[in-house]
Amino acid sequence: AFGQTGCGKTTSFIYPNLQKRLELGHGILLYDYKGKEHLSVKYLAEQIGRLDDVVEVGKPWGENINIIQNMDEDELDKFFDNILKHGDDNKYWQNSAKSLGQSILKMLKAIEVFSNAMCLVEKNFLAANKEIRAKEFSFPTHRTLSSMLKVCKTFEDLENFIKSLESLTRKTQNIIDSSIQKILARKKSNIKLYKNKYKTVLSAHTKLISIIDDTKDALDSFGEKSNENLTQNIMGSLTAPLLSLSQSLYFNENEFDIVKALGEGKIIILNTEALSTAAVESLNNVIMYELSKRTKNSNIHPVSIFIDEVQRVVSRSTDFPIDVFREAKVDLFLATQNSALL
Repeated sequence: AFGQTGCGKTTSFIYPNLQKRLELGHGILLYDYKGKEHLSVKYLAEQIGRLDDVVEVGKPWGENINIIQNMDEDELDKFFDNILKHGDDNKYWQNSAKSLGQSILKMLKAIEVFSNAMCLVEKNFLAANKEIRAKEFSFPTHRTLSSMLKVCKTFEDLENFIKSLESLTRKTQNIIDSSIQKILARKKSNIKLYKNKYKTVLSAHTKLISIIDDTKDALDSFGEKSNENLTQNIMGSLTAPLLSLSQSLYFNENEFDIVKALGEGKIIILNTEALSTAAVESLNNVIMYELSKRTKNSNIHPVSIFIDEVQRVVSRSTDFPIDVFREAKVDLFLATQNSALL
């Protein structure tokens, strides 16, 4: 919908369609860039008896998400390109910072996969092990922007992270051995039941060792044998643009999966006030990509996305896969003042 400010785009286009989709039981994703649209959504949801389905993201009373949780390497590559832009004259710093960030996140992802696998045999493993201590570094068990910045907080932290990777291999093997011994010590434990679970754990551990080998050379270039001043400048290029985002609990916790919740019919209000344009763009692309993959499933819950003043939420490289959205049962409602803004 196009219309100048005050002509009624929100009241005559967004709200009536939102109300209809709520009545139809759709999962709803509404972007709230002003921080106050949640009141209108809650009012409409209450009228229809769906107030309990409302979930807010990006508010103190809402659910927390991990903004990079569903990003693969390609999406992370785009994310870093957007966040770390220095202009054509400074591509060296941008590319070096991206290389460092990607290498750290690749390692943290492998640790997270291993930790999640350990939860199959020890239910409370992650609760009891938010970090895995190996030699001189405590490795975070979740891949978030916050944990990435913990690794490169100082040159010494990064140096210890790299030096302790080999010890991490031994530490994680000891964790597996100790866990197996506990199971064997139980008189009534069902060994057959645990056999396949430990296969998953061992597979994740093998992958972790492989990732350590694959990233060793890339990380060593930033370690103790590197030029400390040069490495610190690269670290600054990586951490400075991400500092405020990494410090926000709203976007650094694996508590809530937006796409999964939409598939369950939840009404999600995403507050984008605290996010930079680049961060919103990256989150958009991940959500849209994950929703487009729903075409692989036959039994899917309809989803409607609402973006008022769309020029404040999307950017030039935002990718709306509208060619597959119909098959994925995703409806898209956009409102803006005029086509020039797009």
